[in-house]
Amino acid sequence: MQYFLSIVLWLLVSTATAYFANQRGRDPLVWFMVGMLLGFLGLLLVFLLPPVSEEGLPPEEAEYALLDQKPDATPSTNPSHEYLIKDWFYYDPQQNRQGPVRFEDLLHLWRDGIISNDTFVWSDGMDNWKKIADLQNLHTHLAG
Repeated sequence: MQYFLSIVLWLLVSTATAYFANQRGRDPLVWFMVGMLLGFLGLLLVFLLPPVSEEGLPPEEAEYALLDQKPDATPSTNPSHEYLIKDWFYYDPQQNRQGPVRFEDLLHLWRDGIISNDTFVWSDGMDNWKKIADLQNLHTHLAG
C-alpha cells in the first residue's frame, strides 16, 4: 500500500510541475519529466525560474504574410512616447527573430542599416507583427 501511495504522490507532483510550468510559458512535457526526476525540487524550480512569454513564432514564408498573432495582446493605442520605453522584437535580414531589445538598440540597428522600413517588429500591446513603415510613431522616432 505504501508503494502505491508513493507512486501516486510521485505522479501528482510531476503533473503539478507540468501544469505550473505550462502556466508560466514552459514546455509541460519537459517539466513533467523534471518533476518525475526531481520531485518537489522540480516543482520548486518552476516557481524560482522567471516566466517565459511567447512573443510569436518565426515566419513560415519569406514575405511574412502569415505571422502568428498574439492572442492575449490588446490593439496598440499607445502614445508615441511609449515606443521609447518598450522592449521590441524584430526579424533580422535572415528572417531570424531577435530580441527583446530596447528602443536605443533599435535606433542603432536602424542607423547601421540592419533594420529598415520593411522590417517586421512586435512589442507588448500589439496584436501582430507589423512593418516599421506601418508604425508611424516608431518610424518617426527612428528616422528623426
